[in-house]
Amino acid sequence: MAFLQMSDTPKNQAVYPQHTAQKPGLGFPIARVVALLHLGTGFLVDAAIGPYQGKDTSEIAMLCHLLSSLMAGDLVRNG
Repeated sequence: MAFLQMSDTPKNQAVYPQHTAQKPGLGFPIARVVALLHLGTGFLVDAAIGPYQGKDTSEIAMLCHLLSSLMAGDLVRNG
């Protein structure tokens, strides 16, 4: 999992709001990224990008969207 800061535009703020601890107009939009990587090759299997906070934005919730990319016998490791 990673966090990304992006350009402070109205469009980005609408989809990826800034952190609530920041004063309005002083922060940057933040996105959360969860990725499935092949440990043997480093290949990016799949990724999900969503807002940093809010309903269904936790790492587990985002991982649920990636489960269809896994095949029988695949192992998942956090970290």
